[in-house]
Formats: sequence, structure tokens, C-alpha cells
Amino acid sequence: MSLHPISDKAEVSVDFPDKAYIGSFGRHSQYDAYADADSVAVRLVRPGEDRREAVVHLHYGLLAGILVELARSLAARAPLDEAPGGSEADDQAIRARLLAELQAQRWAEVSPANITVKDGVVHLWSSYLSDQEKRALVVAAESTPGVRRVEDHMRRVAASLI
Repeated sequence: MSLHPISDKAEVSVDFPDKAYIGSFGRHSQYDAYADADSVAVRLVRPGEDRREAVVHLHYGLLAGILVELARSLAARAPLDEAPGGSEADDQAIRARLLAELQAQRWAEVSPANITVKDGVVHLWSSYLSDQEKRALVVAAESTPGVRRVEDHMRRVAASLI
């Protein structure tokens, strides 16, 4: 079993009567998929200080039913656009969603002029005080629907300069 990089993202949601868990596995995460005698499994791993791991085991009968439903659902959809870039309108929508998300966060003090999007690639030009703030900005960008990649052009500033 070897881990492979996640090129897009995966989200996990588990809802119990008294609590819920929602987790995201983004571009810095990894996955592994494997089969044994009577089931298949998918393992998602988010490395680092905030390490998370989710494993889903599916018996072959359940997997077959899921694949049938996915095939029906995908057949009813319009074909996925495989073009490498998005339109300018798509880029504007991505930027608007990211800015709205950051404005909702008390910790995020980013000027709209410091965020650009071209062909689904977000460019972050902001300054930051801590590595946690920088990572949170990158994760927010990576988690925005439609984002293909994030380019980090940010600079750290000393707290004494503020």
C-alpha cells in the first residue's frame, strides 16, 4: 500500500445523533485504495501537525450498488469540461467566493487587490504575521470550488512593522 497525492480534494462528513465530523483532504493530502478478499477500502491521509486519517471499507455488494448509482448519475449529467482553463467569468466567480469566505473570517485581513485568479489558479500576494495565518489563507483558497491550483506569493512581515 503506497500513498498517492490528492490532485483535487476530498471531503468527509460523518453525522451521528449527538455530533458530526466534517473534514477536508486537500492538495497536500494523500490517498490509498486497496482490495482484499471480500471488500475494498479507501484511505485518506492529511499529514502534518493536524494529521487526520479516514478509512472507508465497502463490501463488494455495496460497492457494486454504489457504482451502478454513480453510473446512472454521471450518465444523466452533461459531459465534464476537460479544457485546461476556465473562462474569465469562472475566474471572477472563484475570486468572489474566496473573498466572501475570507471576509467572513475575523482573522483574515486581506485586501481584495492581493488576490487574483487566472484560469482557475489563485495567486495570493498578501502579507502574513504567522505561519498559521499563511496556511489558513492557502487552505481557504484551495477549498474554494473551481480552484485548480494556488500560487503563494505571500511575504511574512514582522509584528513590529504593524
